[in-house]
Amino acid sequence: MLADPPHQYQQLQNMDAEEDEGVVQNTESEPNFTWREAITKTAFYQLWFIYLFNGQGIQFVSGLYKAYGQSFIKDDHFLAIVGSLAAVCNGSGRIMWGHLADKYSFRLAMMLSCGSFAALTLSFGLTSLSGKGLYLIYVCLLFLCFSGNFSLLPTATSKAFGLRNYSIIYGLVFTASVITSPIGAILSDNLKSVIGWYWMFIMCAAFSLISVIISFKFNVRKSNGQHI
Repeated sequence: MLADPPHQYQQLQNMDAEEDEGVVQNTESEPNFTWREAITKTAFYQLWFIYLFNGQGIQFVSGLYKAYGQSFIKDDHFLAIVGSLAAVCNGSGRIMWGHLADKYSFRLAMMLSCGSFAALTLSFGLTSLSGKGLYLIYVCLLFLCFSGNFSLLPTATSKAFGLRNYSIIYGLVFTASVITSPIGAILSDNLKSVIGWYWMFIMCAAFSLISVIISFKFNVRKSNGQHI
C-alpha cells in the first residue's frame, strides 16, 4: 500500500524545507555509495562491529533478565509487569536516541547509549540486594539504553552511505546478527552455569565498552565538518 508521492509534491516539500533555514542540502553533495563501495570503507566495518558487540548485551538482557529476576524474586506477576514496562522503554527509547542523534550526532548518541548500558550491566547485580523496586528500574533502563541501536545504526548507515542504496547496505550491516545470535545463545546456555551471573554481567559490559571505543573512532562528517 506504500507509494512514492507525486513529483510535484516532492518539489513543493523541497522548496519549503530550503526556506526553513536551509535544512535540505543539495542532493548532489550527499553520499550515494553502492554496496560494493560501502564495504571498502572503514565506517561500514565500524557499524558492523558495533552491531556485533552490542548484540551480545541485547541478547543477554532481553533473553535472561527474567531468569535472573527469578533467582531472587518469586512473584511471576511482578516479573510480567517488568517485561511490559521494559517493552515500553524499548519503544520510546528509540525515539529518544534518534532525537539525540539528530540534535547532536550519531557518535555522541551511540557512545552515551553503550556507556550507559555498560554501567548498568556492571552494577545490575546490586538489584538482588535491594529487591523488586531497583530491579524494575534497572531492567527498564537497560531496555531504554539498548533500544538506541535500532534507531542509531540505520540513521548512521543512511547518513554515511546515502539513501539510494541504503536498504542493501544496512542489510549488510545487519548480517552481524548472523554471528551475534548463535554466539549469544551459546554463551547464555553454557557459560552462565560455569562463571555465574556476575561474570556474565562483566562480560556484557566489556562488549559494550568496546562499542564505546569504536563509536569514538567513528569519524564520518557532514559537508560542514560536523559529525553525522
